[in-house]
Amino acid sequence: MPVNGAQQEPACLRRAAFTGCCVALGLLLFGCAHTAPIPNPRIRSALVDPLPLTVAVYYSDTLVAWNETIQKYGDTLVFPLGQPSVKWLSLALGANFDRLVFVDHRPTAVDLEQQGVDALLVLSPDKFSFSLRQSFRVSYRLALYGRDGAAITEWIVHGQFDLSDYDKRRPSSETWGELGHSMVDTWGVVGEQVGLAIRDAAARLAVGLREEPPVRQWLEARQSYRPLVGASDRKQAVTRFSDGGPLLLVSDDGDALQCMRHALESQTPPIRATSPWDMRDSLFPWFESEDVAPQKAETAAKRLRTIAQSEQGSRRLQEIGLRYVLELTHDAASSEHGFILGIYGAGWYGVTWGAHKEVLNAAIGDLSDITLTDVSARREAQFVVPAVIFPIPLMVLPFMEQRTEHEACQALGSAIAGRLQSIRSQPNQ
Repeated sequence: MPVNGAQQEPACLRRAAFTGCCVALGLLLFGCAHTAPIPNPRIRSALVDPLPLTVAVYYSDTLVAWNETIQKYGDTLVFPLGQPSVKWLSLALGANFDRLVFVDHRPTAVDLEQQGVDALLVLSPDKFSFSLRQSFRVSYRLALYGRDGAAITEWIVHGQFDLSDYDKRRPSSETWGELGHSMVDTWGVVGEQVGLAIRDAAARLAVGLREEPPVRQWLEARQSYRPLVGASDRKQAVTRFSDGGPLLLVSDDGDALQCMRHALESQTPPIRATSPWDMRDSLFPWFESEDVAPQKAETAAKRLRTIAQSEQGSRRLQEIGLRYVLELTHDAASSEHGFILGIYGAGWYGVTWGAHKEVLNAAIGDLSDITLTDVSARREAQFVVPAVIFPIPLMVLPFMEQRTEHEACQALGSAIAGRLQSIRSQPNQ
């Protein structure tokens, strides 16, 4: 789960630098030639409503056999990009069209007519780049042709992986776990990271193909354009989801999110909470990078409500057991008053007083019937501190902030538990 705050970024950068050093060390210590194994996708399908078209797909011979060989520090690095690229790109294209026809040669207009396809997509490799700081770039060239063989448009899809950015999004426990893994299996880690760059390209293709301006114009001219998810498939009746799965917790405040997670898990019975990070495979491509789909908490919550209103999206949410989405917002305010006097030769004297207020608000989205329930908790703490010799109120305020936030989280967790119990006790509709 992403954690906001200026203090988090340097730590992420330090971890990225350390892991990069591990890879560099591997280059220097282990042999002369290395192949980075790139894993195939584990995702079954992308969650995108298909367009009502049959499209022929031709992967060029250079893409199918795409191997990149790079020389670094006297070593030879081999990246077998071809087959993983074909599988990831097929995943993205298969979600966008009702039917794909894969061809092993460049078809003519007569071939396209005989096969009854609406268009031809030709995919070729473009560029690949690699940095020891663990930054990878991969791009593909796509060309779209009509059934008559006339060119419609050509464009490039980019994918990237940057370790420093990735560390901001994934849980820190997974980041630290990979540090040891990178020492034991350097090339396996490198291959996984190249795979994440290819995954990023596939995600961009999944959400961007029909929005490419010439492609959209062509689709609209054929009256074949559809939104990416939800609106084209809106259901009149909504089936209630089961309560067996966890609650998805989203927030733009990392500290409040962790506090709320602990508060929910301490309820009786405990309320299991999950994060968008844990949903990224099941709901691909909607919880990828910020460039693919905005990841702000409010945007993510609205997106899930839209997904829940489509037949395909509803089935997917039921499969993963997701019914509730909790959007958490946090507000805090402190006031401090008093005086501190310095007396020559006798130290510092005075008194300060003040208050700290924490406000937590939660919008509980029930994806079964697309309803929203707002609950909130407010806690306030006051303090009076005499200062003798040294002023110490600055030491007290952080403690007050932590204590009041914890109390507000516990209160809100209890309120959420009560509200969920109330929803579950209502008869199914």
